[in-house]
Amino acid sequence: MSTRWDDELRDPALRKMLEETLARFSEDDPVRGKWCINGSEFTVCVDASLLALGVALVVNGSIVEDACWLWPENDARHINLAELDATVKGVNLALKWQAGVLHIVTDSTCVYRWTTDALSGKTRLATKASGEMLIRRRLATLTETIKEYNRVMDMTLVQSCQNRADRMTRVLRRWLDLPKEMEEPEPVKCAAVGCRFKPDHVADVHCLSGHPGVNRTLYFARLVDPFVLRKEVESVERSCEICKSIDPAPARWKKGKQN
Repeated sequence: MSTRWDDELRDPALRKMLEETLARFSEDDPVRGKWCINGSEFTVCVDASLLALGVALVVNGSIVEDACWLWPENDARHINLAELDATVKGVNLALKWQAGVLHIVTDSTCVYRWTTDALSGKTRLATKASGEMLIRRRLATLTETIKEYNRVMDMTLVQSCQNRADRMTRVLRRWLDLPKEMEEPEPVKCAAVGCRFKPDHVADVHCLSGHPGVNRTLYFARLVDPFVLRKEVESVERSCEICKSIDPAPARWKKGKQN
């Protein structure tokens, strides 16, 4: 091992993180045990987070291959576009196994809606996001790939806890280099005397959690400060330029207002 690595491994925090990574890899790696690849029907679980993209290929209930791609440090793409990228990578990985039928599993409502509309061909993509052309290009890549390789593909929308690729894009919270304001909260009695979140701290939570929307941002913020108000989170989301560049969830659309 080089001298540079010897110097870095003297840091107790880095050494502990590496030891925990090796332990979790040996104990929790989902690709393990014996399995038999029989048939060409694959379930492709895909997921994305602020940190990485993740894909898990499932055959007969066993994960036969998984993969993870870390984001560049300064990457700022929207989480919905990242989820679509994960879907493209998942399809490419499954085709290398000669998959004939692909069941794509995602926990992103937008990606589920975009992809099912593109595969059916019955509805045009309805989005006015700033990344509209990037979304169209990825959807065209998916549909042309399925058509060119003569494959069958369908989409399934699940909750995050049911997505087997979710663990591929997550790390322990203590590994993240969070600002001091976002460390473990003090007891509630301290919050009662003025240890409150400021709006810019709520914005930090919103950004670090991948711009997930009001409900999930409120959940993450209350893990740090139980007294964060919903209206504070709504105000942060309304002022978020990245969130304003993507279409709102279908539940927010008003009847008769769509183009």
